[in-house]
Amino acid sequence: MTQPEPSGTPGSTDVHPAQTSETEKLEQQLEEASTSLQTATNRIDLLERQQTIAGALHRAEVVDLELAQYATETALAAMDEPDIEAAVAAVRSQRPYLFRAHAESQQRRTVSTAMAPHAATPAGASTPATIGRHRDEAAAMAVQTGRPQDLLAYLRLRRAPRR
Repeated sequence: MTQPEPSGTPGSTDVHPAQTSETEKLEQQLEEASTSLQTATNRIDLLERQQTIAGALHRAEVVDLELAQYATETALAAMDEPDIEAAVAAVRSQRPYLFRAHAESQQRRTVSTAMAPHAATPAGASTPATIGRHRDEAAAMAVQTGRPQDLLAYLRLRRAPRR
């Protein structure tokens, strides 16, 4: 007759309940740490991608960064092989109002006060005096030309006290 082997020796199948509980707890912690690491890695990848997109949009002289980033992300999702520069070029061609026009960007680099209140305006530009003192005329001029200076002139007249 054979005697049963004492517990804890090689070949023994008896496992102490405390060891099982500790093993399960460690496996659960490992799984949680692995999930946390994967989440952090995904977040870092997303932030790096957003930063790359923001840099490409900045080089393309974007006006509305948030909207352009969303449009670029949408364009990248539609591509078979995502290319950020190509996506920015596509967004720029589809939505040019999100970007500065080349000539306008050159002018804004030299004259940074174009949108400032009471800024000096270039010769021939619309001013409250040339638009007229009437708010309706200023509003019509702003709608007709679409120029920021004309809109600001109208807003100044609108803000001015009535005489």
